[in-house]
Amino acid sequence: MSERSNAATCSRRVPVPVGADSSGEADRRGRLSLVAWGLAAFLLSLIGLVSPERPILIPLCILGGTTVVLLSWRRIPAARAFFERLGLPSYLWLHMLRAFIGAGFLIELSRGRLPAEFALGAGVGDIIAGLLAALVLFTPARTPLRARALWVFNVVGFVDILAVLVAAQRILFFGDPRAMASFGQAPWPMVPLYVVPLIVASHVILFARLKRPASLV
Repeated sequence: MSERSNAATCSRRVPVPVGADSSGEADRRGRLSLVAWGLAAFLLSLIGLVSPERPILIPLCILGGTTVVLLSWRRIPAARAFFERLGLPSYLWLHMLRAFIGAGFLIELSRGRLPAEFALGAGVGDIIAGLLAALVLFTPARTPLRARALWVFNVVGFVDILAVLVAAQRILFFGDPRAMASFGQAPWPMVPLYVVPLIVASHVILFARLKRPASLV
């Protein structure tokens, strides 16, 4: 009797939705891809492949990384779903890292390893962007105040990163690349190899999601 009961119970079990499995697998692949990219960037920074001595590689890495992320988000359904399912805190924690990077720029400036033309604007701007991200993170969710704070952060942060990129390229191609000595030693090459592409791409994705506030819960 018990065997029949168990068999009947098993036959009535609800199967796990295929969509749930596929979305979980897509999320794992997305996270693994980001980790693998970060590890590759760290290894490249150790061997010194990307440095001011090869200035053309720095914008190529930034442009290439940003393009891959944004094209994946736009063209590959699994990648788009992965970025759409990432909660707002995941984006904000990435941008809060900018405050520490900005402080690092100012420290490198004090050591004479970065020019003031770059380090002052990039350092202060990244610290402000990081603090704004923290402010958004700790603003009560689902409130008009948070929506406004997120818009302010995303605009200010995006303008800042574009200004930093312009300043860096001006020095690399029209100034003295040797003044950017810090970017020749680990871990600083990870900034153009990994951090900047993610920052630029995440700003673009956040602008798209801001048009759909419900996706940012």
